[in-house]
Amino acid sequence: METVTIPKREYEKLKSVAMKIKLIDETIHEDLNSENLMRLQESQKSLDFLRKKEEEVYNLEDLKEVWKKGQ
Repeated sequence: METVTIPKREYEKLKSVAMKIKLIDETIHEDLNSENLMRLQESQKSLDFLRKKEEEVYNLEDLKEVWKKGQ
């Protein structure tokens, strides 16, 4: 691991961001189990466009072809 010296002000900013990320991560893991996350996702409208047939990027035949090439 390489050691890098940065100004204290920058260190404090990074430390603050890291603490916020840790708090968010802990909150998500404590408050939202898998079932609640799935319910939250299902209640959101942002991904509704994926249900439209014309939005399918790959169909089953495309996926089979990609899988065959990978073997």
